[in-house]
Amino acid sequence: IISEAQNILWNQVTAKSSFLDLRGIDVSMSVEISTVEDNRVGELLQTMIINTTCTASSDLILKDNFGALELVEFTNVDGNGLASLNAAIARVKMTYDVELVQGTSIRAKINGASSVGGIVSSRNTTTYEPTTELIGPRDTYVFGEDLFKFECSNCKSEDDDDVELVQGTSIRAKINGASSVGGIVSSRNTTTYEPTTELIGPRDTYVFGEDLFIIDLIDGGRNLQYTFELTVEAESAQAGLNCNATGEFGFIVA
Repeated sequence: IISEAQNILWNQVTAKSSFLDLRGIDVSMSVEISTVEDNRVGELLQTMIINTTCTASSDLILKDNFGALELVEFTNVDGNGLASLNAAIARVKMTYDVELVQGTSIRAKINGASSVGGIVSSRNTTTYEPTTELIGPRDTYVFGEDLFKFECSNCKSEDDDDVELVQGTSIRAKINGASSVGGIVSSRNTTTYEPTTELIGPRDTYVFGEDLFIIDLIDGGRNLQYTFELTVEAESAQAGLNCNATGEFGFIVA
């Protein structure tokens, strides 16, 4: 992978599902993907040029595929030099180790250990064998490591009967249904909306419907409280993670 300025961003044997942390990208990058034969470049499988400017024309949507590559993270720098990270996957690395309490001046023998971790509903247990070496006052013994990957997504609803993704989110979302409740507090009306067939992208606003209220300011329309609430059931398009949203507002005609 080479940037337009001819900086080599990646040049090595890469296993499937690996994260490619690319630094020094400018306006575009050229990508060549080949097989490996006897630790050398083999048959050329894919070539492409990807626009990497953070503009609408680039259409950088997290979780989109570019050939064999999937975009899971990018950083945008604004005119003031402030960087903002857009990520679809959060990586958390857990290291399991042990050391003696500070101030202890003896050695210890480890007869065994175990770690339990992961999602509460399906945690995994790993058992570690006894060690042959002794642990001294300044030693740290590492049993192992775990790398957890989390899908990230976010949605929000606006005051009207519409929904859009939280600003800065760069994934697509699927709407599974929605409902709005609005009107005079004492007699609000509920409207249910069907799931959509289209996906909502970072720059999209999906309008479910509209309500028009005619308020008689002379005969009984004053000093009444109106409230409106929109509830949306949604999930990230790729990972299927919930990103439900609720928005509400109200007013009083004085």
